Amino acid sequence: MPSNDGIRASLIGARKKRHMGHEQLAQRSGLTVQAIAAIECDRSISIRDLQVLCRFWGIDEPAYPWAELKKLGDLLRDHRNIAGYSRNELARMMRVSDATIKFLETASKPPSRKTLLSMFKIPELQLKWENLAGFAGAEPESFSESTASLTVPSATSPAIRSNSDGSSIENEEDSNEEPGDVVIDLRIAGGARAVGHLLARFLELTVGK
Repeated sequence: MPSNDGIRASLIGARKKRHMGHEQLAQRSGLTVQAIAAIECDRSISIRDLQVLCRFWGIDEPAYPWAELKKLGDLLRDHRNIAGYSRNELARMMRVSDATIKFLETASKPPSRKTLLSMFKIPELQLKWENLAGFAGAEPESFSESTASLTVPSATSPAIRSNSDGSSIENEEDSNEEPGDVVIDLRIAGGARAVGHLLARFLELTVGK
């Protein structure tokens, strides 16, 4: 197995040999330009992105870092316990299944970026992006991704979809949703529309004067 430096050099060499820019490679590989640049510059990257790029070029990919995933799982469990949440309560807040939290904390299954973003948005967990970067990649820059549901539901919020025990599911790891998909909290949509109507009425009265 080549070293990370060796893998990175091979990836850069393969791209340059084919005279391919970052944008063209992104279109063909399915990765983002930012992800490719992060890999080549040795910044915080997602191991999944690295594996995808290695497979694209036919380069031996690095083994999945299960030991690092276990450290992440232990960290998340500790932060959850300090925050005073049960797995069920945290699952409801993140809109995932209980199993997703269990898989994360026991390092049984690699997490998606979407799941880690949901966890990062819960302030009581006091997570830093550097804790998640090895599995989630670069810190989100777009407003739509970093504030995907606009508000974080409480542990007692009513579920939209449920497990057998009533816990909310919006973002199961074994679902067909792609990491990073935006999830809109429909419960606040009515309030947003009401504000919009009030603003429109205000402008109508103001302009009419």
